[in-house]
Amino acid sequence: MCDAYRVAGGVRGGVPEASVRALIGEARRLIQAVPLAADVPQIRKQLIEILKASIEQANAIALKASETANPGEGGISAKAQWMRLASQMTQVLDGVLKNVQLNELNERLERVEKELDSGTSGDRAQG
Repeated sequence: MCDAYRVAGGVRGGVPEASVRALIGEARRLIQAVPLAADVPQIRKQLIEILKASIEQANAIALKASETANPGEGGISAKAQWMRLASQMTQVLDGVLKNVQLNELNERLERVEKELDSGTSGDRAQG
């Protein structure tokens, strides 16, 4: 398991959204370091590990999240929002596995970060 996952405490030990955010941040830092790095296969391997941990984290949060949408959330439950986030991260992982260009991977990760920043997942995942 990657360092960001351990530091954030995982699903049981820490704030779930913070750990997902830490993993996505670590993935973006890895992608941005690739042009400077000589060991692209090792970075790709690390990125796959981080993305797998992020997807597992989001799925675990989704399993515990409420299936009922709260007022003012646009009719989307926390469970659906976390599943959507896991799906987006799966698309990024698919791109890594298919050797998609780095700028496209970075754009996909930016969309995941925007999803987190928009507050659509928020603290409701605990409910």
